Amino acid sequence: MLDKAYPFLKKVYDLDSNYEEINYYLGQYHYQKEEYYKAIPYYNRALLINPKDIYRLEERGYAKLMLEDYKGAYNDCEKIIRIDETNAESWYYLGYIDYYKGDYILAEESYNNAIQYDDTDPRFYLYKGYLYEAMEAYDRACMEWGKAARLGDKEAMTLLYEDCRELLEK
Repeated sequence: MLDKAYPFLKKVYDLDSNYEEINYYLGQYHYQKEEYYKAIPYYNRALLINPKDIYRLEERGYAKLMLEDYKGAYNDCEKIIRIDETNAESWYYLGYIDYYKGDYILAEESYNNAIQYDDTDPRFYLYKGYLYEAMEAYDRACMEWGKAARLGDKEAMTLLYEDCRELLEK
């Protein structure tokens, strides 16, 4: 859909680059094409106009994460949480980043917050399980993967049925 609209959006942008929605859609266009480095400047401009737009902060943060700008992604998640502390997705990404930085205590806290605000997303349990696996708490890892599997996560089902027996034997 945005492929067809792109030429029009670009023309409008060239006429008035301060229009929030045009910046958003141009950012979205590049985001969908996985051209994250091209999407970020449009999100930046849209956020100058409306700095508390959670949706644009989320997308910019995810684009930064995909570009391995962990500090930038982390900052965007923290901004979102200051606006809406119940935003489970941002808590999840904070946990994800802390996990990869090796800060397991903060990662666990963030995953717990994500689950507190949305206990229906299997990713939250899946990655909390990976965290416990890294901490060599295999029984806790398998318990989290079991929760993710009950929510329909196929990766968790595989981990639960194939890897947990092996992990628990360690």
